[in-house]
Amino acid sequence: MKNKKIVIAGGTGFIGQALAAWFGKDNQIIIISRQSVNGHNNNYTQQLLHPSQGYNITYRRWDGEHQEKHWTNELENADIVINLAGKSVNCRYTEKNKKEIFDSRINATKAIGDAIRNCTVPPKLWINAGSATIYRHAADHPQDEYNGEFQDDFSVQVCKRWEETCNSQRTPFTRKLILRMAITLGNGGVTDLEGVYNCAAPNPVTNDFFMKTLSRLTGNKIGLPVYTWMLATGARLIGTEKELLLKSRWVVPTKLLETGYVFKFANLYDAVKEIVNKTSWKKYRLFKLHVAKKEDTVSPLKTQ
Repeated sequence: MKNKKIVIAGGTGFIGQALAAWFGKDNQIIIISRQSVNGHNNNYTQQLLHPSQGYNITYRRWDGEHQEKHWTNELENADIVINLAGKSVNCRYTEKNKKEIFDSRINATKAIGDAIRNCTVPPKLWINAGSATIYRHAADHPQDEYNGEFQDDFSVQVCKRWEETCNSQRTPFTRKLILRMAITLGNGGVTDLEGVYNCAAPNPVTNDFFMKTLSRLTGNKIGLPVYTWMLATGARLIGTEKELLLKSRWVVPTKLLETGYVFKFANLYDAVKEIVNKTSWKKYRLFKLHVAKKEDTVSPLKTQ
């Protein structure tokens, strides 16, 4: 995809920056965010992408709730608007945090819907983020877009209201697509699709299989078991919720597969291998190898 105008709300986060990196050298990218656009992202240590790196990228500040001319004008003649805005769920579910999680998603989605309706030439496509946690905890069979089962715990309520808000926005000249994203791994076209799609690889695995694969590829052969009560205690100590780790995301992308979509990394092994090869793990393993070779070389000299 080239020469498109893509607006990403909440684009300073992990997924937003990955999308900007993927599309940013062949397309015009506008990122609107409540986070600081100077220096480092507040959520993780990666430096924000910058035009000096060869990216056609512009940052606009917004409050995540109101229409403001400096960012709403960017939606004019846009090809795609991607909404990733929302308070991170990586926190304790206090009443204050729960309200902020709800409000940040609902208000941002409404603001984008209002801005699209006010455009003279509105965006062609609106992609709104969702979450695969909308489905119940499933250990008996996978959940898909046709037969997935919901519950009424907090996370599911957030997802349902988020989707309902997006679906209620009247944008007759803009197609809407909701991506129910599973756990995202990484260091990222949609052409004729519309509606709700599970955004997950087609070969889900158990946590045991995941950890064994990760250990194998990173060279860590020793690991200690972690029990549920340990995770619950640890989550409380670091200020987050244990369900972010323990709730099953056993979902399958049935509708995507029906369209003939081909995943670049359909299996966990290939995906993790790609990530490890591009991160510090590769440098760490090469360093260990270098040290080992150096010790083999100098050790005889030390004994003389």
